[in-house]
Formats: sequence, structure tokens, C-alpha cells
Amino acid sequence: ADLDRAKSELEGRLQAALREDHEERERELESELVKTRRQHAAMLQQELEKWRKQHIGQLKQQISEARENLDSKLSQDLEAVRDSYRAKLEESLRKCREEASERAEERAKVERAEAKEKTDDLLAAVRR
Repeated sequence: ADLDRAKSELEGRLQAALREDHEERERELESELVKTRRQHAAMLQQELEKWRKQHIGQLKQQISEARENLDSKLSQDLEAVRDSYRAKLEESLRKCREEASERAEERAKVERAEAKEKTDDLLAAVRR
């Protein structure tokens, strides 16, 4: 009976020791898991930050290039519009000058005709 009791007591201690050892191992594994998760989270955060900076840099470059292209296109369009208006204004000015020249010629003809008529009238009056 003492032997059974001693055996039972030893088995109880062994079970308690195994349970305690098992619980300690679980705590260690849990601690390692938390540590590993933190390390992975930190690595992922670093990768994310690196990726974000890289892509922000690329986007800034693309925006800068797009802005330069737009500025160039706007300058070309403005130059084309300016040239078009300049050509239209020059054509309009040419037509106005032609019309003014034609009116001046007509006026000169009328003035010459009037002067000739007066001259003819004076000559006729002198002849009488």
C-alpha cells in the first residue's frame, strides 16, 4: 500500500512537473511567436515605407514630366493662335490699305476731272 501510494504520489508529481514544463514551453513559444510577429510587422512596415517613397518619387517625376509636356504644348498652341491672329490681322490691314488706296485713286480722278472741267471752263471763258 505504501508502494502504491508512493507510486501514485510520484505519478502525481510527474504529471504536475510535465504540466508545468508544458506550460513553460507554451509561454516560451508564445513569447517567440509574439517576437517573430513584431519582427515581421517591422520588416513589412519598412518594406511598405520603402515602396511608398519609391512610388511617390516616381509619381512626382511623372507629374513633373506631364507638367513640362503640358507647358510645352500650351506654348506651341499659344504660338499657333498668335500666328493665326497675326496673319488675319495682316490680311485685314492689307485689305484696308488696298481699299484706302482705291478710294484715294477715285478721289484723285474726281479731283482731276473737276480741275480739268474748271480749266476747260476758264479756257472757254478766255476764248469768248
